[in-house]
Amino acid sequence: MSIQYEALIGYLSVVGGQANDEAPPGAKIQVPPRRAHRSREHDTFFILVTPAGQVGAKPDFYEGLAALACNVFFKSRLGVTGALREVANALNEDIIQRNQQQGTEYRAGALVMVKREEEVYLMRAGTAICVAQRHKHYETFPLDPDMLNLMPLGARSEPQLEFTRYPLAPNDIFILGDGNIAAISDAILRAAVATQNISMVLETLERSVQRQAFAMVIQFIDANAPTPEANTADVPHETGIAITDPQAIEQVETLSTQTVDETNTTESSSEPLAESPTPLTPSEEDITTTDTSSLQEEETFKPEDAEQILAPRRRQNILQILFAGFLLVIAGILRALANGLNAILDRLLPEPTHKEKNQQFVPMNIVALVAIIVPAIVAVIVVGVAISNRDETAFEGLREITIQARLDALQLEDNPQASKRDKRFAWLEVRRWAQQALNENPKSEEVIDILLEAQNKINFYDRVVPTQVTELREFEPNADLRGPIVGGQDIYTLDRNRSQVYRDVLDGAGRTIIEKGEIPVLERGRRVNNFIVSNIIDIEWITTPGAAQTRALIALDDNGLLLSYHPTFGEGAIQLELPPEWSRPVAIALWDVNLYVLDAGANQIWRYRPENGFFQNPPEEYFTGNSRPELRAAVDFGIEQGGDVFILFNDGTIARYRGGEPIPFELNEELAPVEGITNGTALYVNNDDGDYALYVADQNNATVYKISLGGSVRGGYRPLDLLSDIFNEVTGVYDDPARGNIYILSGNKLYHAPRITE
Repeated sequence: MSIQYEALIGYLSVVGGQANDEAPPGAKIQVPPRRAHRSREHDTFFILVTPAGQVGAKPDFYEGLAALACNVFFKSRLGVTGALREVANALNEDIIQRNQQQGTEYRAGALVMVKREEEVYLMRAGTAICVAQRHKHYETFPLDPDMLNLMPLGARSEPQLEFTRYPLAPNDIFILGDGNIAAISDAILRAAVATQNISMVLETLERSVQRQAFAMVIQFIDANAPTPEANTADVPHETGIAITDPQAIEQVETLSTQTVDETNTTESSSEPLAESPTPLTPSEEDITTTDTSSLQEEETFKPEDAEQILAPRRRQNILQILFAGFLLVIAGILRALANGLNAILDRLLPEPTHKEKNQQFVPMNIVALVAIIVPAIVAVIVVGVAISNRDETAFEGLREITIQARLDALQLEDNPQASKRDKRFAWLEVRRWAQQALNENPKSEEVIDILLEAQNKINFYDRVVPTQVTELREFEPNADLRGPIVGGQDIYTLDRNRSQVYRDVLDGAGRTIIEKGEIPVLERGRRVNNFIVSNIIDIEWITTPGAAQTRALIALDDNGLLLSYHPTFGEGAIQLELPPEWSRPVAIALWDVNLYVLDAGANQIWRYRPENGFFQNPPEEYFTGNSRPELRAAVDFGIEQGGDVFILFNDGTIARYRGGEPIPFELNEELAPVEGITNGTALYVNNDDGDYALYVADQNNATVYKISLGGSVRGGYRPLDLLSDIFNEVTGVYDDPARGNIYILSGNKLYHAPRITE
């Protein structure tokens, strides 16, 4: 049973060293407005736009950017990551245009969170940080503090972005903060979020910042469970109101903490929620002694263990730095005394006469110089040693944690009663700590070996054998790629962000691109046969009669314009006859001579049968009767040779239908990844006579899985480089059995991998 979440919200706004009760000007929360696109109806949007650069802007500048971001996001028809890219592009373009028109040099940072179902997606630009206490673990985004400073929005034509996503658990708490929040020590931030109390978090942050800081604190709670005591002890009873309508919003305007109801968003007000909390002031003892044991569960390795190891070293680091600073002060005092002494000696003991110069003695100037230099050298050496010890100490602490986590994982491996899921989670923890240790010392062979061991174990539980992956082509930085489709020696790729289709030419073996297509063969806004192309949703390869030509690429836009392209004969277009229920097409497929359109918004698959070589008749409904499936979360589909339809949903589940009727389909538990497929983004059906299979792209696991029609996972594709993250944004796959190739799209790149042989 899925958990229905509510979001408790708090704000921090410090300007000129003074905290106020208002939300930061760039903070905004938006539930789906009544006219939001169907793909957005389960999303809740949180954004914090922060000042960046040397020139500050007025508050309405940041308020306008936050409002623009909400508008762009809820109008987007892309997936969450693609929609977030659209948001970043819109903000970046808006800032650049303002600067050009007004002659200003404004810049901005942004941290965006989207909650969908039981996950949150995060995107950041500029100097911004997310601090989280989730699943009983302390984390930051970015993980490496050295990677904090991205280019701010408005600094260049293409924004520099970073993405991540997390599964949610009740009471997870997140701080979305600017660079001044990032400047707070890790120990203070860790202690703040560990309280799991928004008021305490705000109080801790307010005490820790100096002149200016902006932050949004979000905690997700189970809407059907009693509010945790940690959140209600110091907060008025009224703050438990669920924001579900404008009247409730008005009730909360005077409260110290607001609540966003995640259980009923489709009928919510389109107005943003922008209430500001009045931070409470618990004592220092309250923060340090808050009991969170009831929220903790048994696990192999706890963050508290890490704190016990690292805390003494942090104290040692602080003492070393303070001692070094003390020596620098002493050196400065000695230098001043030496200068004064030198001046006095010059008066009392003037320069020797010519005769005296021939005698052997040490000049007083040299004595004074020695008095200056020696303390300074000592101070520099001590400071250098302190800094070196600090880095070394941090690494050693993380190294010990990593080693202990590995020992715990090995003990689980030897425990026959431990589940595969627990064992996999233990190795995930080993990998996480090893990565943090390598951030401190990238050359540690010991930690690298542990990291590789952990990744190999994870691959085992995920039923993946890493393979050699080669990059074939890079597209625009913010591309949202779909496909690819191979036709002969040509390979076609759709960028849905720009609605452009590119054609590249492969070599005879299909392993490299010998001719790169710089100009799209089809694109939005182009006139084809007196039709204007709209947003292209999907592409396919047609080899049977049914369109204006055969052995050609076809594409469909969201207005039902069916496009075709052939390298020799060029482009063509016919307008499909659309049913009244036509709503949100997401994918197309071909079977026999028929064209199928998956319309997720209408909960239907439209089937077009050709007549005289053209799809000119109204479509038929694939699903009939009253028991139609719920398809709003469907992302892709395909049809196997026998006519069975396979539909992939964004949570990784696959549904199978024959003649519109459901056919049971589940992954074989013994022959599937331990965690299953949790985030499907693309489905390809291979109808090769010797190797029928489904290929599913899973972003959460950064893997492309090969699955039999019976539900057995027969392998998966991940890079041979176990530390690579190039499949973190996988969105497309194509199987070319004739030449033994697999083509994979991830992020803005096209990759090649040799086909798995069994």
